[in-house]
Amino acid sequence: MREQKSVKWKAEAMPCGNGRAPYGRLRPDGAGTGDAVWRTEARGAKKQRRGSMAKLYFRHGAMGSSKTANALMAAYNYYERGKQALLVKPKIDTRDVGVMRSRMGLEEKCIYVEELLAMSDEEICRYDCVIVDEAQFCRKQEIEFFLHIVDELEIPVICYGLRTDFRMELFEGSMWLLAWADVIEELKTVCWCGQGASCNTRFTADGRIVRDGEQIVVGGNDSYTALCRKHYKEGNLGPRRRTGHCG
Repeated sequence: MREQKSVKWKAEAMPCGNGRAPYGRLRPDGAGTGDAVWRTEARGAKKQRRGSMAKLYFRHGAMGSSKTANALMAAYNYYERGKQALLVKPKIDTRDVGVMRSRMGLEEKCIYVEELLAMSDEEICRYDCVIVDEAQFCRKQEIEFFLHIVDELEIPVICYGLRTDFRMELFEGSMWLLAWADVIEELKTVCWCGQGASCNTRFTADGRIVRDGEQIVVGGNDSYTALCRKHYKEGNLGPRRRTGHCG
């Protein structure tokens, strides 16, 4: 079979029929030009797959909703069935280098989203699923690349991440996932009062809620918690946080 030649176009020039991102492999081609130029690679690498069409999933939840644990369990489910899942996270998550680790102690090696974008279609097609953690930190062009994996290579991509930041505003990655994902699911967690928690809350060491500042400050239980909307508005971290017992 004769290999197809590469075709160049500007990113905004060829939207697909449903108004989503342009089809094709989204990779910069021609540094230094004013407009981003992209190229589509040959589709010969597309793996023949059975069953239903692949989908882009966005499974979001507030801090403490076991997103990473769910991502690792999803990968293990593929492993049990003799299939391979590729674990990926953005490089901006510097807490565990080259490892996807949950708060409950589960962990597995992973690559970075930036490395995924550099892989060829043939390399990606060795996997049966791509699982992305901390997807809220992804950029628009990376979410577009996930669409390429789903639509062109017919490999499902399952993204886990936060929906909003500590100011209740969308992250770039979560905004585009909410716009383009085929399936959107919420992972539940609870506030200290027992009600459902959906508000990611940043706080200081002396127990004060932070309302302003940089959107991305990587941290864990020592600087973030999840609250219900009522207690988020009140700035009420609960009795344990107010007394300094945050363990």
